[in-house]
Amino acid sequence: MPPTPALSVVERRGTRGHVGWLVLAGYARTTRPRSDVEAQFPLYGCTLVTAGRGRYRDARHDVALGPGSLVLVVPGHPHNYGAGRGGWEERFLAFDGPMFRLAAKNGLLDVARPVRTLHDIERWNARFDHFRLRPPPTTPAERDAEANAATQRLGALV
Repeated sequence: MPPTPALSVVERRGTRGHVGWLVLAGYARTTRPRSDVEAQFPLYGCTLVTAGRGRYRDARHDVALGPGSLVLVVPGHPHNYGAGRGGWEERFLAFDGPMFRLAAKNGLLDVARPVRTLHDIERWNARFDHFRLRPPPTTPAERDAEANAATQRLGALV
């Protein structure tokens, strides 16, 4: 089996779904520590730390991250997170659309709980990798189906 590249990102371009769509699905391995610059991501997202250590900070939280840590991001929320000195590996998804806005409105994607802990990391790796490794959808109906699959596969994390 060939080594996993340090960065593998699939950008989902093209037509949008009617209820939601994935924008990015990826894997990254870094040896660089995070910066202290606060950011505001324009999309919804989740990052699963699969190896290494790091930190998440926002105005109300300062949380150590390690394998199994899941960071949830909502558009416009100022935050900072990333790898510690030894680096880390992560899998991530970024998504948008009405179904995700509704999930946030109903507290399922909540900045009051930006970090969760997941167990069985290999199972969660497969759930994230499913979206990175499959062919991208090409029609609005396929985009909606992919967004629905994301909420079903990842729904257990919220």
